[in-house]
Amino acid sequence: MIADLYLTTLTIHSYLRWLVVIAAVAAVICAFLGLIRNRSFKSGGRKFGAIYTGLLDLQLLIGIYLYATSPIVRVALANMAVAMKQKELRFFAVEHLTTMLITVVLAHVGSIRSKRAPNDKTAYSRALFWYLASTIVLFLGIPWWRPLLRPWGGG
Repeated sequence: MIADLYLTTLTIHSYLRWLVVIAAVAAVICAFLGLIRNRSFKSGGRKFGAIYTGLLDLQLLIGIYLYATSPIVRVALANMAVAMKQKELRFFAVEHLTTMLITVVLAHVGSIRSKRAPNDKTAYSRALFWYLASTIVLFLGIPWWRPLLRPWGGG
């Protein structure tokens, strides 16, 4: 039963990754277009940033559950000296968690800084900088060698 819940949650996390990636790219494109087209930030900039950060937050919550219940992480934490020498153990015990936390922080900083900007141009330039930085770190933290679309329920 617990294994089924873990695999189902892992599958949801895997599929949600693509919504996060799409939202990240959309937030960056929206910020770029808003900047070069002198658009009002309230019309689109806030919306795309909110979708991106909201999806990141959901993904983070799911990821925290997975981290706490992952058999891979459990093995890594049992012997960190060995785990640091093995790519997959190190990645899931340290690197994935770290890069994704940085991703979430950068996106939230971008959201807050752009909302507090004195004008639309500054709002879009801040959003573009922070969302782009967040997206780069996001791409660095995705385990691209794992299944890109997991079969439902694990595998």
